[in-house]
This record gives sequence, C-alpha cells and structure tokens, in this order.
Amino acid sequence: MPTDFKVSPLTSEYAQPAMRYYESTQAIADFLGYLVSNVDPDKKPTKAQMTALMEQFPLVWELLFERLVDNFLNYVSDSLAMLFTKRPEMLKSEGTLTYKEVLEYPTREELIAAITERKVIALSFKGLRDLNDDLEKRYALSLFPISANLERAVILVEKRNLIAHNRGIVNRRYLQNVPSATEKLGDKLSFPQKYVLEEQRFLSDSVTDIADRVLNKFF
Repeated sequence: MPTDFKVSPLTSEYAQPAMRYYESTQAIADFLGYLVSNVDPDKKPTKAQMTALMEQFPLVWELLFERLVDNFLNYVSDSLAMLFTKRPEMLKSEGTLTYKEVLEYPTREELIAAITERKVIALSFKGLRDLNDDLEKRYALSLFPISANLERAVILVEKRNLIAHNRGIVNRRYLQNVPSATEKLGDKLSFPQKYVLEEQRFLSDSVTDIADRVLNKFF
C-alpha cells in the first residue's frame, strides 16, 4: 500500500484531502502489518506465511475492503468541501437563503462553511454515477473521465453498500445497480487478498488523478 503522496507544486494546502486519504490508507496498512507480525513476534514472517495467514481471514479482507472504499468516499467529500470553501463562487447556483438563515451566522466565513456543509451532504446522498454526472454538468469536473473507471468505482461502492446493509449477501438492488455482476441472488460476496489490494491501488491512483485535476483546474 502507498506510504506517501507527491504533493502538487502549486500549494500543499489544497492537497490536504488527498493527504488525509493516504494517511488513513497507511493506517490500514499498519493494521495489516500488526496482524501479520503477531504470527511470530520474534521472527519476521515470510511472504508465503503472510499470504497463508491472510487467506484464512476472509472477514478481515471484507472489513478492510469496506474501510478502503469508505476512505475514498470520505476523500471525495473532503475534496468537495475544500473546493467550495476556497472557491465559494461555485455555490452561487445553490438557491436562495432567507434573511433568518443569513443572520444565523456572524461572519461570511461561517455562512460559507454552513452552505458548503449543506452542499456536500446533499451531494453525498447521490450515487457515485449521479455525482459524477452532476459535477461534470455544473463544474466541468469528472471524478472519472474514463467511463470504464467510473463503472469500476461504482461497483466498488455497491459492494461496500452490500457489506454495510446486507452482510455482503447479494440482493436484487445490487443486481439492478450492477448489471455486469456475475454473482447470483443470495450469493455471499468474496474479497480475496489479491482483489482487495488491486482495488486499493485503483482507488489510490484515482485519488491522485482527481487531486491533480482539481488543483490544475481550480487553483
């Protein structure tokens, strides 16, 4: 798993959401290291021992997968919050406020923070595909400019939702939202070590790509 993040030469301030993403990812990697080290605290396990150990813990990989996807979704929310806070003119189309709402906040900064929070929460309730379309339409910003990558990310989020809301057991909603699914109704999703690590790399590469494009476009 990645241990560092190449900060944009523009300004590290605007890269903080990505930095937080990688810090959280590193914490997950450290947790895996802790599990493995307890096989034999006095002897560093071999790669074969690590693989054999982790393959015996499918629940561990399922939970780690869910946490990795959550980390990515949190990055998206953090990045949008940063963007709207630094570029509040992007919120001009967010409807009107009553005098009462405006007067609740003593400073312009607090008002912007409140509007930003409301906007980010509203966006977070959208599915990833709808969110991508909304950002493209409003701000000419795609989270995933390549359609295949968008579909891959959508599937990851749907699997995360299935873990969170149905113990990872395939239901009709999942099959409806993932037309390409090979699983059948009632199947239990599996999360092999190789698959989880490959998807982690995909999500981390996506964060780097999104961060670079946000910085180059808006700052």
